Amino acid sequence: MRYYFAITQPKEDVMTPQQCVAARGALGWQIKDLAAESELTTKTIAHFESGKKTHKSTTNMLRHTFEKAGVRFDETGAGITWIVQ
Repeated sequence: MRYYFAITQPKEDVMTPQQCVAARGALGWQIKDLAAESELTTKTIAHFESGKKTHKSTTNMLRHTFEKAGVRFDETGAGITWIVQ
């Protein structure tokens, strides 16, 4: 079973704030859950999701955390795919 979310991703970004929110929603995670899984602070995640500039390493850590949980990011810009395991 696959779930698709139509959230565009600019090619130059690793992950957009909108994709982060969508991925959390697909997993049923709150910011505190993502913080626990990623070892980032809730403040850092909220900062990223609000569209403020963050370090590339923060974005990479968030994306890696989602990918470990089964979320795949569509490099064509179509959004995310949540793989149900």
